[in-house]
Amino acid sequence: MLRYMIRLALAAFERRYAYNVDHLRAIADVDAPGAIRIQIAQALAAHRFGLPVEVYFAGLLVAVRQADCGTCLDLVMKMARRAGVRRETVRAVLLESVPEDEPTGVGLAAAFASAVVTWDHRLNELGEAVQRRWGVRGRAGLAAAIAGAGFYPSLKRGLGVAQACAPVSEHVRRFDAVAADRP
Repeated sequence: MLRYMIRLALAAFERRYAYNVDHLRAIADVDAPGAIRIQIAQALAAHRFGLPVEVYFAGLLVAVRQADCGTCLDLVMKMARRAGVRRETVRAVLLESVPEDEPTGVGLAAAFASAVVTWDHRLNELGEAVQRRWGVRGRAGLAAAIAGAGFYPSLKRGLGVAQACAPVSEHVRRFDAVAADRP
């Protein structure tokens, strides 16, 4: 029964995002409680901790781009759009063209995420700026998103099903090619 419920949830996710989850189905088939634990781990990273949606996705997009899994990046771009993040914001984050001081905080979130994943010397400074703007809760939300962004790419690599990331500009080109500006 548990495997059946997991399979239903995976099928719904697969349909919603046009994303292949065969690797997760394979795990569920051999270890349903393990598959549930994988989903619980990802649920932490999906919780925004009160952050504005575009700020949360700025951190997530930067971190998943760094994780270097093209299919994961495509998925997060779709998720961002469905959550209401503007196409221009997604593109600017991926092309690293958002100023840190822009008013929505997207630039700060992107800079912080980049500092976390690259051990940039400005990490502490940016972390303090994030905390001043969104509090400890918001900093935890960005940290969880950044940490979670590497979870599935690492899992897929370990399972032998990861695909290397094409250049980010190629993903943005494909993203722009989607018909109309629909979520």
